[in-house]
Order: sequence, then structure tokens, then C-alpha cells
Amino acid sequence: MDVSHRTGMLKRTALSGFLSLFNLFFLNSTLAAPAASEELVAGFRAGCVTNTGIIMPYRYFVPDDYNPNQKYPIVVYLHGRGGVGTDNLKHIIKAGKPHIQPTVFTTYQKGRPDYKCIVLAPQSNGLWTKQKLEVLYTLIDDVFGKNYSIDMTRKYLTGNSGGAAGAYISLFSEPQYWTAAVITAGRAPASNKKEAMVVQHLPLWSFHGANDHPERDKLVYSFLAPPFGNMKFTEIAEGNHNSARKYAFNDLFFPELADWLFAQKKAFAAE
Repeated sequence: MDVSHRTGMLKRTALSGFLSLFNLFFLNSTLAAPAASEELVAGFRAGCVTNTGIIMPYRYFVPDDYNPNQKYPIVVYLHGRGGVGTDNLKHIIKAGKPHIQPTVFTTYQKGRPDYKCIVLAPQSNGLWTKQKLEVLYTLIDDVFGKNYSIDMTRKYLTGNSGGAAGAYISLFSEPQYWTAAVITAGRAPASNKKEAMVVQHLPLWSFHGANDHPERDKLVYSFLAPPFGNMKFTEIAEGNHNSARKYAFNDLFFPELADWLFAQKKAFAAE
């Protein structure tokens, strides 16, 4: 295990202890089967975690036919600037319509058993920082991991725009944590081959509009394209900032993306 990952795990251990002592009972109650009065938004239940001064509302989806004897992958969606807030709503729905990126994973699995998964959509009140991501890791491992039957060898990360920035922070600071990632309209933090090789082993798929300054992701792709790495890159011709997720998660293309994503699996869960 590399040093950066071990450091992250030590932080999570401390957070985990705090969570268990202060807040786990509350979280268990929100993760139980929803009461009849619980409001569902696009099929997503509501929850909230408060840890080390960070309040993180979140929405989560569990398959209707959830079976505790079956292992489910978890898909995490990090929103962009438009979802910033504390209402636990606008990162899932806007102008009365569900956002495509998290909800596409719920709608498609109804007809495809191989797409069955738990979907988690946390909400940030600002930029996705390492501190907020540490709370997210604890939420996944110590709350969802103990309340639902999650396949920890299949933790998938998605992020759009500002959420893509957060996803890249997570991928490069905790390269052993995730199984695979889909990035839309992001900007990879690596500027040279040495930096890029931190995520050499990770299956990554980046989507970017041609008119949305894709240069950084194209540079990283030049380092991580097979056989040197495991990255895919799709540039949308004439595409703008919003084109990446609209293309990646549209009805025609999404099955190809989902087949690729759900096929990724680690030999062992990250410790």
C-alpha cells in the first residue's frame, strides 16, 4: 500500500471513531427503510452526515428488489457548481427535472439486472476539498458499508464540471480507493507524465467538449492511453461545457459506458 493511501486511511480511522461516538445512531436511522412519509426525489432517499464541522447532505438510491444476500456495486456522483448548497435537492433535480448523471443509473437498472447498484449523491456547500472527500469515504465505508451489502471491489466514481474536479482530487490523492471513474467536463490535475502515472492502474473514461478547453485531459490521456495506462478519452466535436455529460449519459450511448463501467472490478477491496 502506498504512503499517500495509508495516510488517507489513518485520517479516515480518526473520522470513523468520531462518527461512531457522535453520529452513527442518527445515520443508521436515515439509512433504514424509508417511512411512508419520507420524501423521495427521483427515487432517491435523503440522509445527512455531520463530521468534524462539515455538514454533508446526501441522496441515495437502493434497488427496489434489494437483497441483503447479494453484493451491489456503489456509484458515487459528485455534482458541479449548479448543485452547490445544503438543500439536499438541487444536485438531484433542477426545474422539476432530475439531473441525468445520477438518475440514469437508477432508470436503466430497472431493465438490466447487470446494472443493479446503489447510487450515492452527496451535496457540497462549495468546492470539493480533501476534507469533504474524507467525510465521503467514511460515509461509504462506515455507514453504507455496514448498513448495505456493498461490493467494495466495485466502487465507481463519477463527477461533472466542479464535481469532476473533486473526482480528480480524490483519484489522485487516494488512487487505491476507487475501482473506476467516469469524468465529464473535468480538468486533470496532472501536468506531466510522472504526476499522471499515479493513476496509471485505474480505468478512467473522460468526456470533454471540443470547445471546452480539453487540452489538460488530452495531455493526461497521451500519458495514460493503453498500453501505458487504462484511460479512455472521448472528445465531442463542437461540444461545449454541457456537452460532455449529455453525450456520455444519453440513451443511445449510455449502455456502452455502463457495460464498460460495471465490468471493472478489483481483485481485492482497498484496505
